[in-house]
Amino acid sequence: MKLQHLIFTLDLPGIPVQRLRDFHSSPEAIRILTPPGTLRNLTGDVGPLHEGQELTLYVKKMGVTLPWRARNESLSPEGFTDRMLSGPFATWKHHHRFIDLGRYGSQPWMKSIFNYLLRHSLTPCFP
Repeated sequence: MKLQHLIFTLDLPGIPVQRLRDFHSSPEAIRILTPPGTLRNLTGDVGPLHEGQELTLYVKKMGVTLPWRARNESLSPEGFTDRMLSGPFATWKHHHRFIDLGRYGSQPWMKSIFNYLLRHSLTPCFP
């Protein structure tokens, strides 16, 4: 299978880029951003976002709850990356970028880049 790439961008006029960074750094961000009804539990280092932070999300899809263990890496004022250590994908890396275009005052822009590779079966994702 081939590595897949998805890129999403979001313009957030009137919201200071620091507010965007602060929101993503909060312990509640992952609960708010995960689609409703899919996050069953969250364990590990559930404090504020920091380099090397490891979390395990228990995500329900199609009636099955799967563990998804991830680490936050490359933390900087411009964003961070979360990498799946084990879970439903063969590979998963999500880059979060927070940019203030600032041409006309505060003009925050968020870019999410997903790189992933699907598994041939779900069995290897169970611990």
